[in-house]
Amino acid sequence: MRRREFIRSSILTTLALSFNGCSQRPKGPNAFYFPVVMSSCADEDSLMNIGKAYRAQYNNEQSEESLIDALTQNNMHLLHESDGTKITHYLEQRIQNDFEKNEIVIVDGWILSRTEARQCALFSIIS
Repeated sequence: MRRREFIRSSILTTLALSFNGCSQRPKGPNAFYFPVVMSSCADEDSLMNIGKAYRAQYNNEQSEESLIDALTQNNMHLLHESDGTKITHYLEQRIQNDFEKNEIVIVDGWILSRTEARQCALFSIIS
């Protein structure tokens, strides 16, 4: 399965879970801190390792603030959003756009969109 197909199927799975009342979905701005798409193919220890490796590899993205700024870009209003589904949808679109624009990184043996890697980095800070 190609990476793009995997991402699409992961997104569809995530959306399907949200309609089934999955209580594990992050709420509000916490959705920035949990890499939903990556969690479908990696356990929490792997997500932590990816996040730590990303922060070690990209010194300018060490802090929670710098990572949130990079993830929100000009959409800071999302930090006040109480609907985690909107944030998750925004991030899924960013992930898809990253792959289309070849905004990818290789971290700890994983080929990731920049958005996925940043979410893992945030996850590694707060966990």
